Amino acid sequence: VTLSVAQGTLTVTAGGSGAVVTNSGTASVTITGTVTQINNLLSTDATSTVSYINNSNDPSASTTLTLLVSDNGNTGTGGTLTGTDTATINITQINDAPTLTATASNPTFTEAGTSSQSLQAAAVTVFSGTAVNAVEAADTVTGLTFTVSGLLDGTNESIVVDGRTITLGANSSGTTVTNGLTYNVTIASGTATVILSGGTLSNAATQTLVNGISYQNTNIDNPTDGNRVFTLTQIVDSGGTANGGVNATTLSIASTVNVNPVNDAPTLDLDGSITGTGYTTTYFRNIDTPVRVADTDLVLADVDSAQLNRIRVEITGNYSNGNDLLTFTANVNTGSVSGAWDAANARMTLSGTGTVAQSQAALAAVPSTS
Repeated sequence: VTLSVAQGTLTVTAGGSGAVVTNSGTASVTITGTVTQINNLLSTDATSTVSYINNSNDPSASTTLTLLVSDNGNTGTGGTLTGTDTATINITQINDAPTLTATASNPTFTEAGTSSQSLQAAAVTVFSGTAVNAVEAADTVTGLTFTVSGLLDGTNESIVVDGRTITLGANSSGTTVTNGLTYNVTIASGTATVILSGGTLSNAATQTLVNGISYQNTNIDNPTDGNRVFTLTQIVDSGGTANGGVNATTLSIASTVNVNPVNDAPTLDLDGSITGTGYTTTYFRNIDTPVRVADTDLVLADVDSAQLNRIRVEITGNYSNGNDLLTFTANVNTGSVSGAWDAANARMTLSGTGTVAQSQAALAAVPSTS
C-alpha cells in the first residue's frame, strides 16, 4: 500500500501490526505486509499511527490523500494488480504574524543656517534596508505604528510619512499621499505616537514606506540640540485572528536623529531706518562735537544666544593717534558692559556678559571725536 499527499507530509508507525513502513515523514509512504498486517496498521490499533502535517505558512485550503493498493502479482495470472481510492484532507489556515526588520540610519540633522539665517536643512531619512513579510500570499499590510520621542521644538519639527508632511506640534489626523493611509498623531510629554491604518500594502510597498520616513526641523536659526528617537512599535496584516491566528507583531526598532544646531553669527545694522547695514555721519572739526558711530535705531541681534561677550569698534582709515578718539560712557541701559580704548590700534573694545539689548545700548553710547 502507498499513501501519498499532494502537499504536506505523512508520518506512519507500524507499531505491533507487523507491517513494514518505508519513507515515513515524506509525502509518499509505502506499507508492505499481509492484508491483515496492513489492515491492522491502517485501522491504527493501539500501537500503530498514521498522521498528516502541513508545515507551510501558506497552505492550500485542502489536499488529496491517495491510497494505492498493489498485490504485487503474488497469486494467479495477469501480473500485478492495483486499486486506488482518494480522500480530501481539509486544511484550516491560521494566520501567521507579519514580520518587519529594518536598519537604523541614526542620522544627524544639522542646521544649515548662514550669517543671514536663510537656508533650510534637508530632511534626513531614519531607516534603511527594511524587509517586510506578511507571510500568507493573500495577506496585505494594513497598519504600522511608530513613535518619535525627544520632541522639543513644537511645530518646527516635522516628519514625512508615505508622501505626507506631518508637523509634530499638536495632535493631528489625515490621509497620506502615496497609499491613502489614515494617520493619527497623538502628542504627549514630548513623544508623538503615529498610527497608520486602513492600508492594503504589499510587502514591497511597506518597505518603501518605512525606508522613506524622514525628519526635518524648520527652525532655520536655532533648532534645539538633542536626540529625536524614532521607534517602530507594531505592524498589522489583513489575515485576522480566527482559529488562533496572529495579525500583529510588536516591534522595537529604534533610530536616533541627532539634531545639531550651528552657531550663527550675530547680525548688526548700524542704521535700521535705511536699506543696508551701514551708517554714515559727519564730524565738524570747527564745532568739535562728538558724533555717534551708529544711529539711535541700530539693530543688534543674535539668534543663538541671549548674551554677547565682545564688540570691537575700529577706526580703519585716516586715523590720527592723539587726535582721533573713541569713548564709552556706561549708562543704565548698558548693564555690566565696559569699554577700553586702545589708541595704538585705534580700537574700542566693549566687553562683558551683557544681554543683546545691553550690548546694543553700549554700542549706541560710543561717540567719536577728532
